Amino acid sequence: MLLDPASLEWEAINDGVMGGESQSRALTGSDSLRFEGLLSLENNGGFASIRARLPRPVIGLEKVSLAVTGDKRRFQFRLRESGDSRGVAWRAHFEAGPGFRTVELPVADFEPVFRGEPVIGARPLTDCELLHVGFMLADRAPGPFSLQIHAIDITFGEGKYG
Repeated sequence: MLLDPASLEWEAINDGVMGGESQSRALTGSDSLRFEGLLSLENNGGFASIRARLPRPVIGLEKVSLAVTGDKRRFQFRLRESGDSRGVAWRAHFEAGPGFRTVELPVADFEPVFRGEPVIGARPLTDCELLHVGFMLADRAPGPFSLQIHAIDITFGEGKYG
């Protein structure tokens, strides 16, 4: 499923939900999405993120390919079964530099987490009905950031979508 990230409805979810002061936004252009903002460690902060609902559920994830450019920071691509932040998210890390890059994230690169901590005993990602995708910055390096996402390509088992 090849996604145009500019066509999705993104919402920012930052550490302000826990008292932090990080700021981010999703800016859509004609052919890409820019995730940008300012990461702050003040008031126990330290993360900025955006999330969007997929056009249809995905089951049987095999890999994700991202076409990105960035500012040499270590970002996370995240997947969720629900929009509820109290649930498990699956994250995979990647770096994005100033040149255009395609990042391959096989299912083995994803780990289940809850509020940044690993989750032991989570069911396999390949069995989950995924409804949301997102990007997060939580690299503990305060300051401005920018990630441009040109495309998101989600590969899943044939016939396994909602």
